[in-house]
Amino acid sequence: SAVQQVQLAVGGAGLCALVNNSGVSGAAPLMHVPIDEVRQMFEVNVFGLLQVTQAFLPLLGARDNCPHAPGRVINISSISGGLVFPFVGAYGGSKHAVEAFSDALRRELGIFGIKVIAIEPGNIRTPIWEKSPEADTRYAHTAYASHMAKMPELLAKMGREGAPPELVSKTILRAIRSARPRTRYPLTPLWRISRICGDRVLDRLTRTAMGIQ
Repeated sequence: SAVQQVQLAVGGAGLCALVNNSGVSGAAPLMHVPIDEVRQMFEVNVFGLLQVTQAFLPLLGARDNCPHAPGRVINISSISGGLVFPFVGAYGGSKHAVEAFSDALRRELGIFGIKVIAIEPGNIRTPIWEKSPEADTRYAHTAYASHMAKMPELLAKMGREGAPPELVSKTILRAIRSARPRTRYPLTPLWRISRICGDRVLDRLTRTAMGIQ
């Protein structure tokens, strides 16, 4: 239905860009998180992204004898696509999948001239932080009880200290307008740190950040 509406709007001009921005998050220890919750996160963050991309690719120029210039696919990934923190392993796994899909799509869609770009924000001040539930009592009987009890306060703090949404929207616009866009736009120094430090150092940094002694 959405594809048909867009096609009526753009006509023969085609679509300039598709921005895959839908996403959900959640915090839970992987040892105990219900598998159905993990599946739902992947449904939105990964499978939804691919399904929407497949549906819109013809409008972006993925077809023979396309009469208009090729468009672009812009996937909103995350720092979690490169650096996974404790208790957000399911989210991090989904964003790692977004990075893999972005790489594969970029290499496959090159035959049509379609560019695929990933954007990796850190914490951004958006309403997603307000959707975080109160302390999740499902894990009160586990070894992670004290950590999960602190999670609402920690997430609220991350939201307050996050970067403004304009950082992302301006980067999206740059990726659309640039004659030679980058393949990815990391928006936090942590992305580069994760590629310099070894696993042991990152283990200490991420555990400290999430309050794990």
